Amino acid sequence: MQTLRLRGIKRYVSGGRTYWYFRHTGERLPDEPHARAMRVLEIQKERERFKSTGKAVYAPGSFDDLCDAYLRSDDYGSLALTTRGDYRERIDWLRQRFGALQVSGIDREFVVALRDKLAAKPRAADWMLQVLRRLLYFALDRPSRYGLQYNPAARFKRAWRPSASSNRPWTPAEVAAMTKVPGPIATAVMLGAHLGQREGDVLRLTWAQFDGEAVTLRQSKTGEQLVVPPHPELVAYLERLPRIELGTIVVGARGRPLTGNGFRTLFQRQRAAAGVLGITFHGLRHTAAQALAEAGCSEAEIRAVLGHRTSQMASHYTRRADQARLAGAAVERLVGLSKKNKTGAKMSKTPRKSV
Repeated sequence: MQTLRLRGIKRYVSGGRTYWYFRHTGERLPDEPHARAMRVLEIQKERERFKSTGKAVYAPGSFDDLCDAYLRSDDYGSLALTTRGDYRERIDWLRQRFGALQVSGIDREFVVALRDKLAAKPRAADWMLQVLRRLLYFALDRPSRYGLQYNPAARFKRAWRPSASSNRPWTPAEVAAMTKVPGPIATAVMLGAHLGQREGDVLRLTWAQFDGEAVTLRQSKTGEQLVVPPHPELVAYLERLPRIELGTIVVGARGRPLTGNGFRTLFQRQRAAAGVLGITFHGLRHTAAQALAEAGCSEAEIRAVLGHRTSQMASHYTRRADQARLAGAAVERLVGLSKKNKTGAKMSKTPRKSV
């Protein structure tokens, strides 16, 4: 009987159990020897075909096959442009490591191992699990193709929790420091502070969307259509800027729109130069919400400006503003009572004249 020797198989023992993987792709192989050998031969044929043709041929039911199908789907196409970019980056990372793996072989243990591998970067771990979870739900709806019985990436607790200072509202001094130097950052900060919109929506705003009385926009994340009257300070600022009618309001040194990465690089550079610590651009959205709440705006009014779909975030700011107003009124009453008592005490000490 001829013995077939296969290369690239890695044996791994954990908890008294033996696991088999294909070394070059990280794909977990079947435990049964014959099935394991057949799968290795399939992978090797795929790799040879790619070397000879330069065109990848993905095995049906593989993770590569799933990623390709998802990227062509309406589910992916319906995502906001920036979200699609974020998803694509993480999908590419996953398929580079697990492309040849059969989706039916992905189990809870596999997902836990991936999460643990990224434990040092909790936000990255959360992002990766979110993308993987969406891919596997896509596969779950197509059982005949991928053979998945449940979503092993479902119901994971988030590894990252924002601190109290994450995306906090800016102080007036911080806004002043970041708008002191004219340029794209100052313009974006003014728009963010007065309109309360997200970074991507601010960078996409064009002069055609501002008619001097209102700014009209559709939020990329939620699809909400908003018409927001700008604050007089913002109107005065914008009127001093040069404009290209069909161009964006925020432009770089050459008068061209800024990419997200380019803007964030400039933002970090100017933040360091201004000596301002602990602020994010998204914090301006909270700045605007806080200012509206402190001005006495209702939850519905705050939602109309910021485009919140639910009242949860708006109520957070109105509750905080109401608490501050009530506390201030309570202290004023206390001070007034204290003064009244002191005045009464002084009057009582004055001796009465005898008649």
